Amino acid sequence: MNSHQILDMTKLNFLTTDLVAWTRSAFHGKNTCMPLLMHGYGLRLARQSSEYFKVMNSVDTILADGDDVTSDPVVDTARAILDGHIVLSRELAQQGIYPAIDINQSISRLMTDIVDSDLIKSSQILRKYISKYNENRDLILMGGYVQGQDTDLDQAMQIWPSIMDFLQQEDDEECDFPKSVDQLKKLVGVA
Repeated sequence: MNSHQILDMTKLNFLTTDLVAWTRSAFHGKNTCMPLLMHGYGLRLARQSSEYFKVMNSVDTILADGDDVTSDPVVDTARAILDGHIVLSRELAQQGIYPAIDINQSISRLMTDIVDSDLIKSSQILRKYISKYNENRDLILMGGYVQGQDTDLDQAMQIWPSIMDFLQQEDDEECDFPKSVDQLKKLVGVA
């Protein structure tokens, strides 16, 4: 990491003060349904985004009221602004799956700019399998799905235990990025 990649607190304080002043002048008196706070937050995040600094320099936590994160206006606004977000799932945590990250609700808009095409393809396939399985989970558990009707769902069902193993990590387990990439490519068949 070089000195240009480090955002020191002096710059951050200056930017925050600058944004507060700019936000007050830019939005004062205009009709808006969003609170001024969200405008300021959005502008701060936009200014901190990778377009401005070319590095990830902010990790923000937004606590959603309840489990339905898709209808919360604060969460929805933050999702629209951020370069990426990780959504934690209470359902996964209750199943003992840690980290309890909801893969299909989480996203990185910068992924395609920073990883190779094989990893992008592998992650898209994994998301598709997780989505297919979860959409049809009740039907599968009741025995109402007949294999052969959907090849993607058939594949997802076949490797589901391996998908769950891949997504879980023990507290003392270390896993580096290249190892995870290799495991993902082998899991979905993009080796």
